[in-house]
Amino acid sequence: MSDKKSNILKIIDSAIFIFIIIFLLSLSNSIFVNQLGYYGALILILIKAAVTKQNQFSKTGLEFAFIWYILAEILSTIFSKESGASFHNLLKHVLLIPIVYTIAASVSNYKDAKTFFKIYIGGTLITVLIYLYFSFQHYLNNLYGSTESGPSIFQYPITASEILSFTVIFFFAFLVNEKTSIKNKLLLFSGFSLSLMALFSTYKRTGWMGAAFGILIILIMKKQWKILVAGAAVIVVFLLTQKNISEINIYNIESNSLKLSDRRAHV
Repeated sequence: MSDKKSNILKIIDSAIFIFIIIFLLSLSNSIFVNQLGYYGALILILIKAAVTKQNQFSKTGLEFAFIWYILAEILSTIFSKESGASFHNLLKHVLLIPIVYTIAASVSNYKDAKTFFKIYIGGTLITVLIYLYFSFQHYLNNLYGSTESGPSIFQYPITASEILSFTVIFFFAFLVNEKTSIKNKLLLFSGFSLSLMALFSTYKRTGWMGAAFGILIILIMKKQWKILVAGAAVIVVFLLTQKNISEINIYNIESNSLKLSDRRAHV
């Protein structure tokens, strides 16, 4: 390999690394910047493949799952009454699948993988802290009752909840599995608690259900039957003690803020 070609590849590798960092740091706060990082890295990996004339992607073991998923999306589009919207969703989802291969192609060893994961977790925790601050302001202004949703400071609350659910699951998995010092356990618990509070602050059940299912799977895999039985008992008691209430809240706009003027509840 010539020195010129070697220098070009070094520049490409550095640029790929930068775009992956952009992708990881923006994963929980900006869809636009996140796509910029993803597609930037993907295009550069394809350019590297053309320069080296070598395939930069490797199998991940998820190929059959992806094929069946794409086939299901195609069938859904064919039989959908809203074919235009369905095709748009199909294209959007298919274009996201190469994320798995892009990240895999960007990681050359276990050390790089750990570095990328720490960057992702660090960036997400910063996002979580910012989101918790605005969620508190959202609560103080009585906006949860009127909007029935968390604040939309980065992206739609439902999207934020789904992304944060992964962070909650990651922290819980490390908290349960990692045999580490008390200091690291406290750090993991703090990260789990903060991300869980941010998830609840989105006020969206899709993220809650995703995180709950992920935690359930981890507990089953770790055979934590006592925790599962205790959790199931708490859920049953909660459901049995809840009352069906229909509530109507009436708000007035005063000084550019919402104030509750009347509340009517029917059991």
